[in-house]
Amino acid sequence: MIQSTQQTIVEPIEIALPINTATTEINEESLLIDKYLTVIKTRQDLLKLSTEERTEIKRVFNSEFRFLSCLQDKIKNN
Repeated sequence: MIQSTQQTIVEPIEIALPINTATTEINEESLLIDKYLTVIKTRQDLLKLSTEERTEIKRVFNSEFRFLSCLQDKIKNN
């Protein structure tokens, strides 16, 4: 007679839901655009922001140019 040495696991397995990074990035972008929509109209306005604010914009948009482009698109579509 063969004896089984395998154990049966009866505890539930917790499955963590993946974070949708694309949605998170879009939300961060939207929040920043909405925050500065009435403040920034030109590159000179952008340069008046604090170093911390500009760093946050670069972190989310990868460049200030992309941020300004997205900001202008939002203005055109409203």
